[in-house]
Amino acid sequence: MAAKTFFNKLQTIHRLGHLAEDFDSLLAAAVRDCQQRPAMTKAREVRISVRITPDQTDPADVIVQAAVGAKMPGRSAQIMIRRTLRSPRRLP
Repeated sequence: MAAKTFFNKLQTIHRLGHLAEDFDSLLAAAVRDCQQRPAMTKAREVRISVRITPDQTDPADVIVQAAVGAKMPGRSAQIMIRRTLRSPRRLP
């Protein structure tokens, strides 16, 4: 998300649209994953990335691009596939 903004403190992150809600959602998912899979000891990661570039049209302003992301251990499942042998059908 890119925006000209008054974002200059972590307290004002809500001004970057739905970024705060997205971060909260990913944070809750990471906590929930830890609770559901306590044997998985790998860390869950939730991050905010903020890029700030000068505004070419207004030198007194900047353009802020922010994104949230998460990294969680993968889930796996063991699937057993059983082949069923059938006798060949005869066509009429």
